Amino acid sequence: MEYKYKGINVKGKIVSGKAIVEDHLSLMEKLEEEEIYCIKYKELHKENTYLFKRRISEKNLSTFCRNLKNNLKAGIPLVNALKLLEEHLGDKRLCEILNKVINNIKSGLSFSESLEKFKSVFPEFFITLIHFGEESGRLQQILTFMEKYYMKEYKRRKKIISVSTYPIGLFIFVLIMGLVAIYKLVPAFFNSMDIENMKLPYISRFYLGLSRVINSLGILVVPIGIGIFIGIRFIYIYLKGKGITYNFKYKNLLTKNLEKNRFCCKFTMALSMMIGSGIDIKSSLILLRNCENAIYIKERLNRCIEGLERGDSLYEGLKLCDIFSNYFLSTIYIGEINGSIEEVLQCCNEVFEEELEGKLDRITSLIEPLLIVFVGLFIGSIIIAIMIPLFNMYNTKF
Repeated sequence: MEYKYKGINVKGKIVSGKAIVEDHLSLMEKLEEEEIYCIKYKELHKENTYLFKRRISEKNLSTFCRNLKNNLKAGIPLVNALKLLEEHLGDKRLCEILNKVINNIKSGLSFSESLEKFKSVFPEFFITLIHFGEESGRLQQILTFMEKYYMKEYKRRKKIISVSTYPIGLFIFVLIMGLVAIYKLVPAFFNSMDIENMKLPYISRFYLGLSRVINSLGILVVPIGIGIFIGIRFIYIYLKGKGITYNFKYKNLLTKNLEKNRFCCKFTMALSMMIGSGIDIKSSLILLRNCENAIYIKERLNRCIEGLERGDSLYEGLKLCDIFSNYFLSTIYIGEINGSIEEVLQCCNEVFEEELEGKLDRITSLIEPLLIVFVGLFIGSIIIAIMIPLFNMYNTKF
C-alpha cells in the first residue's frame, strides 16, 4: 500500500513524503527507523483507480516487450532499462505508468509487484508471466515469447476489426438514413394526402405512428438515442465483467464455432511458447485458466488440470475438455509419444490460424449479401408504406 505522511524529524523540521509499505504499522516502523515522528498519514488510492484505466494495446505491449528484452540483453539493469524505455516512448500515458513502476521498484517492490498496481492497464497474463520470469531467471525468454504472442494477437484482432468495419458502418448508415426518411419524408408525404378518410394498411400505420413519435420528441431524439447507446454499453460492460458475454459467445449457434477456433489459436500458440520458455505443462495450463475470462473455458481447462494431477497424459486431459477436435487430440497424442509437444502445438496453431482466416473470409462473403437484403427490405418497406396509400387513393378517384 502507498501512504502519504507528514511528520517532524530530529531537527524539529516538518517533513512529508510517500512510502510503499504493507500496512500503517509498517509505515510507523519505517518512520521510526528514519527518526521521524508521524503527525498524520493517509492511504493513497490504489493505482488501478488511476486516471488511465484503458488497457495497453497488444501492439504497444509487443513493442514494450521487444525493447525491454533488447535492453536487458545488452546487460542494462532492469531499472535503467525501464528508464530508457520511458525516455523514448511516444505514448505519454505509458511513460507516466512506467515512471511509477520505476519508483515502486526503487522502493523495494519487484517488477511484477509494481505491475500488479496497474492491473487495469496491463493484462493479468502479462503480469503473471513477468512474475514467473523473475522467479525462474528466464525474464528475457519470457519477454521474447510475449513479444511474439501479443503481436500475433494484435494481427488477429486487426483482421477481425477489418472484417466487421464495413458491415457495421453500412448498417449504421442505412439506419440513420431510414430514420431521417421516417422523420422527414413520411410525414411530408402523408400530410399532402387526405388520410383521415382512408383505411391505411398496417405497414403505413406503423411508419406513420413512428414518424409522429419521433416528431413529437423533436430534438430530444438525439439525447435519448445517446442515452440508450450508453445504457446498452454499460449493460454490456457489466455482463462482460461477470463473464456472461464470453459464455454467450461460446454457446450460441452463430458464434460458437468461430470463438472456439479463436480459443484454439490462442491456446496452441500460448502453450507452445510457454513450454519453449521453460514453463511446465501443468503450470502453463493453470496460467491460461487464470487469465481466461469465459467461465465456459475455465471449467474445461479445470478438467484437464485435474486430469494431469491424477496422472493423466496431456492427451487424456485435453480430451476431458470436450472442446478440441479429434485431429488436434490425435496430433497431441503423437507429439507426446515422440517428445515433440512444442513443435506439434506450433503446427496445430498454423492449421487453426488458416481455419480461422477461412471462416472470417466466409463470414465476410456471407454478411455482404445479407446486408444488401436487409437494406432492400428496410428501404423497400418504407417505399411500400408510402406507395400503397397512393395507389389506393388513385384507384378511388378513377
